[in-house]
Formats: sequence, C-alpha cells, structure tokens
Amino acid sequence: MNDFNSQFNEAFRLGLEGGTEGIEKVAATTNSYIKKKIRQESFSRKIQPMEKVGKGEVQRDESGDGFYKLVDIEPDSRAVVLNLRAQPNARYVTGERARVNFLAISTERFEKNESELLAYEMPITKILQKNNILDIQHQEDMRFYKLMRAAVADSGLSHNASIGSDPFQRVDLIAGKRLHAGVKLKSTSVLMTEVRYLDVETWDATAVGDSIVTDIVKTGYEHPQLSKMNLQVTNKSDIKLATESSSEFDDEIWFFTAPEFMGKSYILEDTKFYIDKRGRLIMWESWEDIAQAIINVNAVSRVKITA
Repeated sequence: MNDFNSQFNEAFRLGLEGGTEGIEKVAATTNSYIKKKIRQESFSRKIQPMEKVGKGEVQRDESGDGFYKLVDIEPDSRAVVLNLRAQPNARYVTGERARVNFLAISTERFEKNESELLAYEMPITKILQKNNILDIQHQEDMRFYKLMRAAVADSGLSHNASIGSDPFQRVDLIAGKRLHAGVKLKSTSVLMTEVRYLDVETWDATAVGDSIVTDIVKTGYEHPQLSKMNLQVTNKSDIKLATESSSEFDDEIWFFTAPEFMGKSYILEDTKFYIDKRGRLIMWESWEDIAQAIINVNAVSRVKITA
C-alpha cells in the first residue's frame, strides 16, 4: 500500500472515531482523491478538459433553481484584397454567446457496517474508487456521448465504412479526418473502444509506422498518437443513448478538434464527498455539478463501421 493510501486509511479510521470534526477531515481528504482519479479515467475530460468555476462565475436561471454559464463565441471574419487607395467595407462586430447548463451527477448513498469493513483486505480507498468514482465517470461519459451523437446528427459529419469481417484499416481512419478537413478544421483526438482498438493492433509497420508499433508494444495505448492524433481508448462498450436498446459504440470511431474549437466543460468548485457514521453504520456518497457543451457541432466527426 502506498503512502497516500496509508495516510488516507488512517485519516478515515480516526475520522470515524473523532465525531463531526473528524468526519469533515475525511471528506476533505477524499475530495482530493476523487478529483485525481476522475482526471485519469474519464475519456470525456481528456478530449474536452473540465474547467473549475466558482459560484460567482455562474448565472441563475430566470425561473427555477437551476444555473448556467454564458460562453463567448468567436465572431466570424474575412479578409479582402484591395488596391492601394481603396478602403475596406465597415462591419459592426457583434459577438455570440452560448448558454451552458449545469446538472448534478451523484452516486447512490452507500452503507456499510463498520465491523464489515474489517473483512476487506483491499484499502478503503479502493472501495471508494470502485463504488463512487467509476459511477460518476461513467455518467460523465454517457452525457458527453449524447452530445457527440447530437453534434454529428446536426452537422452530418459521419462516414459509413463497410469492412465486412475484416478489421478496419488506416484508410477508414483518414476518412474521419477528411470530414474535418472539409469544414476547415483539424482532427487532434480520436476515440474508440478496446474492441475496435484490437483492429489497430493487427496493423503492421507499413500501415502505421515503426515508431507507433514500438510504442504500442512497449506501453500499450496509454499516451500514444495515431495518425498524428491523440489516441483515447475506452472499455465502456455499453455506452449508448437512452432510447437505444443496444450500444453502437464498438462500431464507431470518433474524431475531435482541439478543445478551443469544440466547446466547454465546467465543474462547479470540487467533487463533493459526504460521509457519516451512526452507531456502527457508515454511509457515504459523492456528487458534482458539471456542465458540458459541444458548441461547434463541426468539431466532432464519426466513422461508422458496418459489416
């Protein structure tokens, strides 16, 4: 067990025995742990990093109890060719804004008998990570996937690649990048599931280059690039729209521009962690208030693999 886990477990034990003040210290310590793990695991945060905002940076709904943040959109512009005595036409510049609404993501409230925790050989941090963090991450990515699908439905930047029983090839990858090139954008990230990534592992050096093959063999897909794009691979093959009976994620390859061309993701203050102890019963839950928006629908493109 590393030093962080040892220190956390000790704080957890003392906090449970130290009344309200001790429990508050446990919650504060766990907040830091949660934020660290979410940054490592959520694919949506890697594609569109989440910015932390405070209460003074958001606006309240005109009616109801919700809140949102206004985002400025870069005004369009153009240049013209003039002779030496000519003057350009004047145009009053107005900026557009987009409204990004916040929503809450919460885990269930978990309960455990204090004596039952002693039966676990794994660190308490592992229990918290398994039960709380991964649930929050999954909901974040589900929400972002819904935005991805809405973006390509609006823009039409989707390409069908028929491969039959064969693995998809680099030409199919280029098709997704070409969709962005057609709207004067550049793909900087590519996302696929582990099932689809197995196709990439069948490519030889003539298809992707010796250096990429070497990196994949040595380190897997932790931080590599594929066709000059940051490669994100996820095992969340069950992600789908709520209206769909089954997931299509394994048969999709997603392409994204740099975040500044795409949209915004915000988290209000920090991920929160609540813990309480009543007699022998320990209760804990986690939640966060986040906002995600793909403002430029052309910033996302997709290649759909068909048999």
